[in-house]
Amino acid sequence: MKIHRLILMALLAMAYASNFPTWLTLAQDVSDDLPVVQAVPPAYPLIARAANVSGVVVLEVKVGASGSVQAVRIIEGHKLLSPVSEKAARKWKFNALDKAKDRRVQLRFEFVLIATNKGTPEDLGVIFWPPHKVEIRDARNRVD
Repeated sequence: MKIHRLILMALLAMAYASNFPTWLTLAQDVSDDLPVVQAVPPAYPLIARAANVSGVVVLEVKVGASGSVQAVRIIEGHKLLSPVSEKAARKWKFNALDKAKDRRVQLRFEFVLIATNKGTPEDLGVIFWPPHKVEIRDARNRVD
């Protein structure tokens, strides 16, 4: 029990010391039940594909009462994949909220490269996994 309290205190101290925006709080306040009206996938960056970069980008978005994204924060992800993910996340729309209070939602974009000799054209493209996950599949230029 004491360990949990110490960890929580350390997280709060780090958040305070790093001057997080006021809308950011601990992950437990992130909603996963906010329905999506419009989900926009990021495009696989050409430079990332050429560099054979794949991976996951996790973002936290602040959703206003109207359902539009007000702010985006990158939680984790490769530097070549994060900018396109942030740009796409800003275009998402959610159901309007009953309350005037803003909500936070975590989005997960998974970038996957498939070797050209291992997949078919049907394996490529975008897959939406409710509630807030998107998988972006593209062909790897080189054969392993």
